[in-house]
Amino acid sequence: MALRKYECPNCHYRFKADVEQMLEDGKVSVVRLVKSATEPQQNSSTVDLTCPNCDKEFEVKVES
Repeated sequence: MALRKYECPNCHYRFKADVEQMLEDGKVSVVRLVKSATEPQQNSSTVDLTCPNCDKEFEVKVES
């Protein structure tokens, strides 16, 4: 698990979050799961993050 930098597309606020840990804790849920046809072992998920500055949600791609 690692902190990654994200930027809100609405207000451009930059913050760090550990989305993988948030998924395990149940704080965010997977919006959609996309399986890669070129790399069968790698899946990517899209989750909704809430900006701590403006409280608007935006999508973030997470590799698993």
